[in-house]
Amino acid sequence: MPFRILALSLLLFAGVFVLHVAVWRLFRVRREMLLLALLFLAVPGVALVVALVSGRLAPVETMATVLMLYALSVAYIQTYPGLKDDIPSFRILMLLDQAGRGGMTESEILDQIGEQSLFAFKVAELESDSLVIRNGDRVRLTPAGRMLATVFRSYRRLLGLGPGKG
Repeated sequence: MPFRILALSLLLFAGVFVLHVAVWRLFRVRREMLLLALLFLAVPGVALVVALVSGRLAPVETMATVLMLYALSVAYIQTYPGLKDDIPSFRILMLLDQAGRGGMTESEILDQIGEQSLFAFKVAELESDSLVIRNGDRVRLTPAGRMLATVFRSYRRLLGLGPGKG
């Protein structure tokens, strides 16, 4: 791959990443995954079309840049929830890092994690993404949530993973 293609792809990705961080810091973003997809796929796509139409990039260069950029973008979008979320594994690592060389006992870790706060946070996030809806003390799937749950269940079944396994 020519250096120009790699450099342009990385530059576009870095630009959109900076835009992503700015938007997340300035606004309370709802439907994060949808906005991430728009930012990382549509915005650079438009920029590359403009570059193609203006004659700044040859069609082959444009296609190669799009493929490289989208590979980076899809990888980032896929890993974003794991990096952003307060998942137990990462929380334990952060707690142990803060504790220093002395570490922590298992009971100290459990006291700090608090399963209820993790649950409440995840439900609020799913609600923000329009995947669940609260009805009194009940939480139910929206049609989009049901579709996603069906995809996850089917994928896990394909891999031979039962509920809570994996």
